[in-house]
Amino acid sequence: MIGTFGPVTFEVSAEKTRTFDDFKRKTSVKFEQHDIVGLKPKLEFVAPGLDEISFQVIFSAFLGLSPLKEAEQLRQIVQKGEYYPLIIKGKILGNFVIESLSETWKHLDKEGNVLYIAVDISLKEYYVEPKPIKASTSTSSAAAAVAKVDKIKDAIKDQAKKAGIDKLKDIAALANAAMMAVKNPMSAIIGVNSLLKNVQGLQNVAKYVQMAKNKDVTGALNQLTSGKLGAYKIAGINVMDLAKKSQSNPKDALINVLSGVVKVDPTNRIEVAKKLFGEKAAGPVLQLAKKTEELKQEFDKGVINV
Repeated sequence: MIGTFGPVTFEVSAEKTRTFDDFKRKTSVKFEQHDIVGLKPKLEFVAPGLDEISFQVIFSAFLGLSPLKEAEQLRQIVQKGEYYPLIIKGKILGNFVIESLSETWKHLDKEGNVLYIAVDISLKEYYVEPKPIKASTSTSSAAAAVAKVDKIKDAIKDQAKKAGIDKLKDIAALANAAMMAVKNPMSAIIGVNSLLKNVQGLQNVAKYVQMAKNKDVTGALNQLTSGKLGAYKIAGINVMDLAKKSQSNPKDALINVLSGVVKVDPTNRIEVAKKLFGEKAAGPVLQLAKKTEELKQEFDKGVINV
């Protein structure tokens, strides 16, 4: 995975290629010019300007994509005025909106199917003013980190309790792990909440199968996982075992899901994550999964324990 922009994932794999070319970034500042009689004007710095980024994306049927669907997804983002963090190789370049799109349909087959679309994308920075943090100069960085963890913790606590993780220290540890893995709090919140909903879904599977154990258990399982069963299999996860564990120990179930996803072959990893957690949450969950594997070396009982 090269990076993400909201629901759009830039990736190169054996099955599909969705990446960009001619990446350009423009950074500017604003100055006020004061004219002086008989002398050269004086410039006064006013404020930083908004960054602008442009690049071209190729959507090709020959590279495993549906060009029309890919272009339509971008058009919807434009029309809704949505902004997302642009993340390249784990680094957040900032929040951006798509200011304009320009599509070139280059190849169609004899039946009128579009095989190749080149899309020129222009992004403009969407500045989100940070909340003021009262702190001394020496502790400002630490205070900012704590503020981010608190924001994530407050946003995920309801879903964590629904999933059976109700101890404040466990929720705080999960929020801290998310912040270390996904620096942007909004992306971390989306990823963690989707992950917790996944664990809660496993609990529902276990409850339903227990109620219907004398009936068609396999059919019930297939129905309740709603097409996710294949993704679990690719991740090497036994759904029934994990569903049972999710009831007795949701923390371990959560860690097992992350461990399974990160061990998937890189060519399938992003698709598995999308099927299990959704388009918007796939990128943050994968980053959290990778961080979880690192943290498991430091904690005896996993990332959720402190």
